[in-house]
Amino acid sequence: MVNSFRFLFFILTFLLSRNILSAPDLTGIWQLTRGIPNISERFYSQRELTKEGHRRIDVFNIFEDDLNPLCIPSGVGRLWDEPDTAWRVDQYEDRVEIYYEMFDVHRIIKLNQNSHPLEFTPSARNLDGVFMPTIGHSIGWYDGDVLVIETLGFTEGIVSTEARGGGSLETTISDTGAVRSNKSMWVPQSEAMRSLEKIYRDANFMAVDILYFDPITMLTPQEVRYRYSPSSFNFSIYGCVSEEAG
Repeated sequence: MVNSFRFLFFILTFLLSRNILSAPDLTGIWQLTRGIPNISERFYSQRELTKEGHRRIDVFNIFEDDLNPLCIPSGVGRLWDEPDTAWRVDQYEDRVEIYYEMFDVHRIIKLNQNSHPLEFTPSARNLDGVFMPTIGHSIGWYDGDVLVIETLGFTEGIVSTEARGGGSLETTISDTGAVRSNKSMWVPQSEAMRSLEKIYRDANFMAVDILYFDPITMLTPQEVRYRYSPSSFNFSIYGCVSEEAG
């Protein structure tokens, strides 16, 4: 009996070690690519919203409803969209951990889970251990050289209030005349949203391709693609201070 348990323990240890050894190397510190010919740092597909999706965008006031001043990202896309901060991945046998300088967010994503739990606990928190409910609950797995992350359990919000591009008619301008964001690019998220993130190396870049599915706010999935370059800076503490604390 003892020998049987030892054999099973050896097999389990071997399989786990083989999983991490065969996983793609995603290490490094990464920032959005800028100024490189023929390389687009980010791409957004044409948004197609439901009537409810348009209603949510119409009533959203970035100066009153945006959570960013409270050091809470509007959605998971806000973390990937941030142009002036870096992120990194730490890989382990049973999980991956993604660190974002933006708001000092830390995501813990368990690998090879059969499903999400019945009650969602956000997979992201900040340095103080405060959960980030807008980021949802994530599980992941490797598909060849690609890390795939599935996320459910979002709270209502905007996928990213940092989304750029599109027309200028819906640009939000503050009282000081500063342009904050382009409302025509915003995509609302509901509690029913599901996202699939794919992270992989693309030549010298790190690629992050995301599909967002939301039957309440979207007629078709929203696709976003990013290309990141190795950062020339060390990873640092963002040190966000909430406006509530002030």
